[in-house]
Order: sequence, then structure tokens, then C-alpha cells
Amino acid sequence: MTPIKLSVMRSSKAPTRGGIIKDSDFDPICRQFGRIAKDAGEYFPIPDARADAQWKKHNALMQKAAKSCSHSFDHGDEQEFNKSMDDFDKTAVFIDAMGRRFDEIRAAAP
Repeated sequence: MTPIKLSVMRSSKAPTRGGIIKDSDFDPICRQFGRIAKDAGEYFPIPDARADAQWKKHNALMQKAAKSCSHSFDHGDEQEFNKSMDDFDKTAVFIDAMGRRFDEIRAAAP
């Protein structure tokens, strides 16, 4: 595997920094995120259809990002790595939507 040289970390939540991300350090983390999302999707059913749709989108994007992140190290592809980091960040949109739906359900409860 080829280390990825990053000139800029593209996540809007991370400070700009340069450096090298080694696959031996980071690839296992990428893979673990994918396993966690897969297991969570299988283990935690969401009984509300609207919240469940957001949960499924979250887990699917998390698994896609994990696979892409890991794959980026196979080819030393900085753009693919950055895209996977953006996708990891985007998963929060689905969790936020799920949380809002839970708030709606609680507010409507007697």
C-alpha cells in the first residue's frame, strides 16, 4: 500500500494541516467504521419508518466511506481519501434528521 501525502485535510471541521497519513495507522480505523455501521444497521432496528430511512442512509454512507477510505490507501489516491472523509462527515446529516424525528415522536406522545 502507498502512503497518502496530504497537503490539506478537506474536512470543514479540521484545521488545515499537511503531512502523511500512513495506511498502517489509518486503514484499520476506516475498516472499523465500516464494520460498526454494518453491525449497527443489523442490530438496532428503528420502529419508525421515517427515522429508519435516515438510519439506513447513515449506515450505507458510513459503509461506503469506510470502503472508499480503505481503498484509497491501495492506490495512494488522495482525492478518494478526501472524498471518504467528506462522506464520513456527511453521515451526521442523517443522524441529525433521525434525532429530529425522535423529538417529533416524543413531542406527540401523551
